[in-house]
Amino acid sequence: MERVTAPLLDVAGLTLRFGAIPALLDGTSNPASSSAAFQALAKLATTDDLRALVDKLATLKVPAARGDAENAVAQALARTID
Repeated sequence: MERVTAPLLDVAGLTLRFGAIPALLDGTSNPASSSAAFQALAKLATTDDLRALVDKLATLKVPAARGDAENAVAQALARTID
C-alpha cells in the first residue's frame, strides 16, 4: 500500500496546484483577495508561473498588495535555484 499512496498524493498535489494557479492569478486583481492570492502564489508558484507572476506585478491592480506580489515573484525565483 505504501507504494501506491505516494504516487497518488503526488498526482493529487499536481492537480490541485495546476488548478489553483489560474484561479489565484485571477484573484490578484480583486482588492478583497489580492494579498491572499499573492501569498498563496508565493507557496505554490514555480518557474513555469514566473512570466504570469511578473506580469501581475508589473500591472498591479491593488497597490497595497505590492509587497505580497514581490514576495511571490521572489519565492518562485528561489525555486528555480533549487
